Amino acid sequence: MTLAGLVASARAVTTSVAIVWSAAPAGSVSVERGQLAALHAPAGGKAAAAAFELPAGQPGRLVADIDGTLADDETGTLVTVRAAGSAFTFRLRDVDAQYPIYLPAFGAAVTSANDARSFAEIATSVRQRGLRTKVEATEAAPEEDFAHAAANTRAMRLETWLGLSRDARIFRVDDRLQWIKPRFHWSESKLPETGGKPVVYEFQFGRGWGVRDDVTRRLEDGVLPILHGHIGDEDVQYDVTVFTGLERSPLTPATLRGTPFLVADSYGAGHMFTPADGVDHERLLGAAPAAITRAAAEMLEPPFGEFGGLPAVDRLAAEAGSWPELAKDCVAFANALGGQLLIGIEDGEELPPQAQRWPPGSRPQ
Repeated sequence: MTLAGLVASARAVTTSVAIVWSAAPAGSVSVERGQLAALHAPAGGKAAAAAFELPAGQPGRLVADIDGTLADDETGTLVTVRAAGSAFTFRLRDVDAQYPIYLPAFGAAVTSANDARSFAEIATSVRQRGLRTKVEATEAAPEEDFAHAAANTRAMRLETWLGLSRDARIFRVDDRLQWIKPRFHWSESKLPETGGKPVVYEFQFGRGWGVRDDVTRRLEDGVLPILHGHIGDEDVQYDVTVFTGLERSPLTPATLRGTPFLVADSYGAGHMFTPADGVDHERLLGAAPAAITRAAAEMLEPPFGEFGGLPAVDRLAAEAGSWPELAKDCVAFANALGGQLLIGIEDGEELPPQAQRWPPGSRPQ
């Protein structure tokens, strides 16, 4: 049978559903893959077309007659109820008086129109069954720990990704320590020498794959981007250390340049430059090396001398040690001239005065 035949076989039927609230709102009802035939407010209120307004602050009941399908697939009818500050959607086929759709967060429930119960009665029935939502079941479960979670999930063997801070160039190291793949953030690294195919550097320790794995990996101090690997092959033990550095210069704060964010974004998954951005991708990539070199040079030899770049950092570090003495001089001058202490601690005290408060949301001027 074709898909068209399957869709045609999902015959439309008229189903009457009731939405009950603990405190009735005003709102509207919409139907997807079906049609709202009629809307009624049997317990009082107004219902016209797709809008309704029930007595505010009181338990309310709304009945909707819906022409739709009860299929449990993409052809099934969906019903959305919107009210002030809330909205929820349910499948028409899920409406059942024996198992109402219970929405305590909205103070609402959905049931068959022939079910005369109020929201309070449905809520009591649900509680008497001892039923719980997924959130309630999760909150009532014992605190999870790693050992229990690991025993009940699939064994996950993940690659290690190594790189430098703020740099889009990354190296993938496989979980068996047998290959390294360079990449630009999301994009694979390709070379003319490889015929435009992704680059893979393979190396082999020991005699290859055996009947069991004896491979362990860890990061330096548990967090640093230096990978330590150990491979056991009977009496021969292999240890490997892998980390990322710069090709032509030592790795120092001055040489750690990073990648301009537009260049990094161009290598990402699903990036999109719009005409309004005015970004020429190829021109951007071509200009990036010179821009990075210029920025690095200005950090080392800034145009503003000791007031910019690394010299400014060195100057700040050198002067920071004298700040306590400077503060003492300021206090001494203030005391000599009969100044008033606004922020600080009086002589001979360990804590500021109790009345000393800084207005919330303000800052020194």
